[in-house]
Amino acid sequence: MSAVFHVALAKPLWPAAKLSSPLHQTTPCPMKANPLNDTIKFLALGRKFSSAVVILVFQLQSSAQTSPAPAEPEEVILLSPFEVEATQVNSYLATNSAVGTRIAVPLESLPLTASVVTSDFIQDRGWTSLNDVVRQVPGIRRNGNNSDEFTIRGFRAGSARRNYFSDAPAFAGERGRNEMAEIERIEVVKGPTSVLFGFGNPGGVINILTKKPLAKQQTVLTLEGGDFDLFRATIDATGPLAKLGEGQLLYRVIGAYLDSGGFRDFEAYEQKFLNAQLQLNYKKRTMVRAEVRLQDLDEHEAFILMPFEPNTGTLALPERTYNTGGPDTYAKQKQITTYLEATHVFNEHFSLRAAAVRDEHYYNALRRVGAQIPPAQVPLSNATTVVVTGNINDDKRQIDSLQLDFTGSFKLPFGTLKTVVGASNAEAKARVSSLVNTNLPQRNFPIFNIAARNYSVGNLADYFPAANGVSNEKRSDRVYYALAILTAFDERLTLLAGAGRGETKTFLNQPLMANPISRGEFELSKPQFGASFRIVPHVFLFANTSDSGVANSRFPDTPEEGKNYEFGIKVAQDRFSGSVTYFDTTRRNIQVGRFDGLTGLTFFELSGEESSKGAEVEFQFLPTDQFQLLGSYAYLDTEVISDLERPARVGTELPDAPRNSYRFWGKYTFKGGPFDRLWIGAGYMFTDRMRGNRNPVTFRVLVDSWSRWDASLGYSMEIGRANVDWVLTMENLTDEDYIDYFLVRGRPFNAKLSARIRF
Repeated sequence: MSAVFHVALAKPLWPAAKLSSPLHQTTPCPMKANPLNDTIKFLALGRKFSSAVVILVFQLQSSAQTSPAPAEPEEVILLSPFEVEATQVNSYLATNSAVGTRIAVPLESLPLTASVVTSDFIQDRGWTSLNDVVRQVPGIRRNGNNSDEFTIRGFRAGSARRNYFSDAPAFAGERGRNEMAEIERIEVVKGPTSVLFGFGNPGGVINILTKKPLAKQQTVLTLEGGDFDLFRATIDATGPLAKLGEGQLLYRVIGAYLDSGGFRDFEAYEQKFLNAQLQLNYKKRTMVRAEVRLQDLDEHEAFILMPFEPNTGTLALPERTYNTGGPDTYAKQKQITTYLEATHVFNEHFSLRAAAVRDEHYYNALRRVGAQIPPAQVPLSNATTVVVTGNINDDKRQIDSLQLDFTGSFKLPFGTLKTVVGASNAEAKARVSSLVNTNLPQRNFPIFNIAARNYSVGNLADYFPAANGVSNEKRSDRVYYALAILTAFDERLTLLAGAGRGETKTFLNQPLMANPISRGEFELSKPQFGASFRIVPHVFLFANTSDSGVANSRFPDTPEEGKNYEFGIKVAQDRFSGSVTYFDTTRRNIQVGRFDGLTGLTFFELSGEESSKGAEVEFQFLPTDQFQLLGSYAYLDTEVISDLERPARVGTELPDAPRNSYRFWGKYTFKGGPFDRLWIGAGYMFTDRMRGNRNPVTFRVLVDSWSRWDASLGYSMEIGRANVDWVLTMENLTDEDYIDYFLVRGRPFNAKLSARIRF
């Protein structure tokens, strides 16, 4: 049983430092609740919550006893090369993955750097956001405002893929969100992934494995309540629908509802989600699955940057609840996804997977945007206001994608050869509209004077279209790929070789620009090679190299290209798994968006070359069946090698790329005695000092290092025929005030109680 983990080279660690500022404002915001009252309310909510869940479970049990139905035996389905599994010894530990190869292979011998976060770990931590999950993987940082977007090893990785699908999410304008209720596990493969995932960035790719229909009837209801008026409910029902000759029809329905506030003024969220699936299993070799996914998110602005002045690197810290958005701002997102997938196992040698998806994204927002301190208000002691503009966004994007994989598995005299050949095609079109108002009633928004703030969005007639903010875009990507994995000499040696060829065409019409039409196309061929060797039982050496390429939408004739080398060592046992990985990655021709904080406009420019070197650690240790310990560490040595637009950036670190970061989590489960079925968990995370924002004009702004303690308490019980898992999660136990990402503040102490009912 195995997993892949990374270990970093030993370097001096920066000491944790509390966030501080000479302008820190201590005056409480009128909307800030008293922490003691919040705690009392939370405990009262917990009591009411417990009573309601117990009553609900007894009602469900009573209903089940009055109308019993015999359970259908679970049908044994032939495991296809596309399926993955987890170890029974350790629910936090996955044994194989298809994220780097498109076919399920043991993680221990995979000559790539890969990480897997399992559903059990996600449930124990109480995470309801993909951003919280991936921060546990070394070298990954959140890098989006109102979207699930990330950097890996200092490079932007865009949005996560779903079920190994190559390109559809990356076309979504990076506005998409993910609902944790539908996620089975998260996989990350480091380094360029152009061979199998099409055009991509050199840092790596995040893949989401979603929940699929099961042949055994199962229903799970989850209720959550907590600080900031949090209420969340999910339901997940799956099982057989009918026998159709030699086939079986299965279903799965997942629903979720979220209603929550936040720690900032006016912050609020309401999300509705539905995922409905039908799956036909025929003769244990053929599977056809149809899925419809609907998501509706309505939120008041939560992406609030701390005030800064780019030329001097000034960063001011107002009260914790500071928000430039007001009661009339909003951001609405809708996503509709239809998905069709089919797999067929011809025999022990050959299998086929075909998939098609349509993604539709709608984004409509009225926002007050501003974080830049006027140049006249420096030094820091003179900073009193930020410049705020009004923005109206109205975007629509549609992506149609097709993908076909054909796999082979062959026994050779000296080992086993597994192959995958395939192709993918994605067609995207978008209509983007952005209006700006630079004449708000209060354009200079007070940083510290709460009573003087005016949150008006102004007169809608004063909003005008930005010259580069109105566009119609089209893009077409076509990728062909082949990959082979040879395992030889009693599975001691694993060789990986692959090649991918991509073709892209881009069309951009910006009718308000002087030169409105731009077209571009290019072709790229990218190789990938890797090898691993078992030097002693359970210990593997590995190395790989790969290239990347991705289209630049505003510079269609100049693609971004990257190169990566890495090597390391892995240890893979039931009780301990870990790895040490060293990497060296470069990329050039990088498209960056430059937001002008004084005008509210975004401009695009092409910078030069960047590099990221470093090392990573990830491990799991089970000294006993009752105790689990997980840890990770990332060391990043990043540098801007060249920048034609801003020579002063040369030699500085990449934004949002802390030199040192580490995460630890431990869980102890009691067995027998008065605490039987009780478990406790505690986690610690540290993030080093860094340059805080990807906007290139803010490269002089640095944010302090920070550390945070989290804890969870869980208890499992049976009520009738229902199993109930209680989890109390507490985040930021010491209530540290820190910059989390993008010059955005991290959450203060908060707690929530959840009940997961299985019947």
